[in-house]
Amino acid sequence: MKTKGLRLGLLALALAGVVTVYMRADTGDVLELDDGRLIAHVVPELMQRMRDFHRVVTRNGVKLLELRAEEAAYFRDDAAVTISGPEVTFFEEGEPSAFVSGSSGRVYMDGNQVEAIELSGGVSVALGRFHLSADILAWERGPDLLTVSGRVGMDSADLELEGADLELELNLRRLRFRGGVNATVYREPRPWRSRLPASGAVGDANSTTGSNNDADGGDVLSSVASAVKMLDFSKLPADLHLEAGLMSFDYQAGTLVCSREVVAQHGDVRLSADQLKLQFAPSDPSLLRKVKASGSVVVTRGQERATARTATWSRVRRELLLEGNATLGSGDSEVTGESLVVDLENDRTVMDGGEGRVRATISSDDVKGMGNSPLDQP
Repeated sequence: MKTKGLRLGLLALALAGVVTVYMRADTGDVLELDDGRLIAHVVPELMQRMRDFHRVVTRNGVKLLELRAEEAAYFRDDAAVTISGPEVTFFEEGEPSAFVSGSSGRVYMDGNQVEAIELSGGVSVALGRFHLSADILAWERGPDLLTVSGRVGMDSADLELEGADLELELNLRRLRFRGGVNATVYREPRPWRSRLPASGAVGDANSTTGSNNDADGGDVLSSVASAVKMLDFSKLPADLHLEAGLMSFDYQAGTLVCSREVVAQHGDVRLSADQLKLQFAPSDPSLLRKVKASGSVVVTRGQERATARTATWSRVRRELLLEGNATLGSGDSEVTGESLVVDLENDRTVMDGGEGRVRATISSDDVKGMGNSPLDQP
């Protein structure tokens, strides 16, 4: 009888503990039994759920973006609204300039004003003549900044790019790939159609009619493609490949800078360096003013190899000027001097010793081919 009474007492005590825990738990707590022990999990308390969520963001009375979602949920003590099936349309001068969609997201509100948007899960961005794909994308209203964390893919009729950690300042027209970039610029445009749902403007990628599809971000990406396309070192009808650990583009300053193990390849000409800087007319990135590579510069074409501290590319004369302990090699032969001019148009090279002298090491195996060698001096 004592044992039975003890068991009843323990059972009553356990039930009292359960009641106490339940009474102390918040409305959003869930109680679970884990190995005989009661544990509480706090879950957000749903305050409101709505279908067909819709918000419009304006700046100075002008529409900046429009947000739609299949469903939105408000939770207690959560600054963000959780949304499902979000679609965001950005506007420039009243016309759609970008369209973004994803599986889910969060919207940060200040009263009725949208301050920031985060999208995740199969994010797709139609930006003028370009299409971007990513896993996570965020937009901030204050700086008008688009940020893509992690992998990002980009393609258009004449450009295909893989990169990581993209920042795009829409108002200032600046772009940065902080996590590396690998791009191909196609010599001949490929069949491609815009994914931007602009009224009466979803057409051929080369169309110049319809809405202003290249406004803001699209214009920045078009400018990057135009600038890179100017690196046409070779006379061969070939695509251009560019790799770099970091890329930054400033439309207003007229600069495109690639750094960290830069490689540019066009046809049979390959250039590698620590940094590659392109300067162009801010009003027209196709008007290239200067291209300069610096730091461990190496230029190769077939069996020919040239090195220097810096290299400057003249697109008008189709010449590469290599300066700073320049070397030129072909096979086992090598010539060294202060500077070297590589004339890619006429397949000629000129070595200048500067204040010193030109030094040459010629292999006997290369003597027979000296007549056609780039080591010939004028």
